[in-house]
Amino acid sequence: MKGMNVTGARPAALSERITECHFDRIDPDISVEHFAHTGEFADALAMLAVTQDDLGGSDMTTAEIEAAIDRRGYRRATGSELLDYVRAKWNGKDTVAALDSCVEQYVLYVYGGPDRRALSLRWVRPHRHWGGHVRFLVVPK
Repeated sequence: MKGMNVTGARPAALSERITECHFDRIDPDISVEHFAHTGEFADALAMLAVTQDDLGGSDMTTAEIEAAIDRRGYRRATGSELLDYVRAKWNGKDTVAALDSCVEQYVLYVYGGPDRRALSLRWVRPHRHWGGHVRFLVVPK
């Protein structure tokens, strides 16, 4: 189902997709200009949110996580795919990052809790370590 989202239709504009996710907090620096996606879209149902343990490590850097994702036959999800995942599968609690959404050293991620659904940005560098609670959205190649 490449090129289609979970409903089988071409994905809506980024602003519409953000609205459909019903976030109560959206980082003000997130803009369509920075996070537009024009490539293929994976089926949200095929996406996985993996932990560092799933990738064979702990206390990993961004570069180590990206290499482990590649070695395991996945690709990093885009910001647009993260929004599809939120609509289709996200439990509203886990912190999930889309490492292929990097713009100016920031990636999109979602986090939640009993009364919070947020879309935010995280500053990343190749040698920055990630907390063990963060999951990384991947797509099988």
